[in-house]
Order: sequence, then C-alpha cells, then structure tokens
Amino acid sequence: MGGKYCLSHCDDGEKAAFADTLHKLSKLTWAEIKHAHKHGCGSEIIPRESLNAGLPPHVTDEVNVLAFRFKGKAAMVGYRDDRVFYVLFLDRDFTLYRHS
Repeated sequence: MGGKYCLSHCDDGEKAAFADTLHKLSKLTWAEIKHAHKHGCGSEIIPRESLNAGLPPHVTDEVNVLAFRFKGKAAMVGYRDDRVFYVLFLDRDFTLYRHS
C-alpha cells in the first residue's frame, strides 16, 4: 500500500476497523466469503477501468480486483492469490474507484 490509499492515512478508528475486518475474514473460508453480502464480509469485483490509481505490474489482466468493506462502506481493495488476499489500497474517502 502506498500513496493516499495507505494505512498511514487512516485514523485510529479506521485502523482498528481494518484489523477487526481482517480478523473476521481470516476465520471464514473463501466459499463463505463468496456467498456473503458485499457490504458484510463479502466482496465485489471492481472493474480495472474504474480505478483512479494504477495497479502494480504483477497484478496481471486475468486477476480480479476485489473490494471488502472494513468501516461502513470504506473498502480495502486488492486481489486474491490462492488462499491469500493482498491488500493494495484502503479507499476510506470513496475516491479510488467509481461506485455504482
């Protein structure tokens, strides 16, 4: 994570919510996450063309960009590689991508 969407730009409440969400998600299987509501413990696919920040080169075209909510509708955005979710951005001010 870096730039304006980095953990260092979060306030203490956002940092705590981020940690709590990671803890909750770590107790679920990917199948459970897949069936959860996107504003709960579920996720949604974010179209790459809607991002206002560039993806690292190692996130290739076939990799889905996912968003999980961590505080209200604030999203942690990243990608899944096998059993691991890599967080790339924390969109706390709703400016990282076009929300529908």
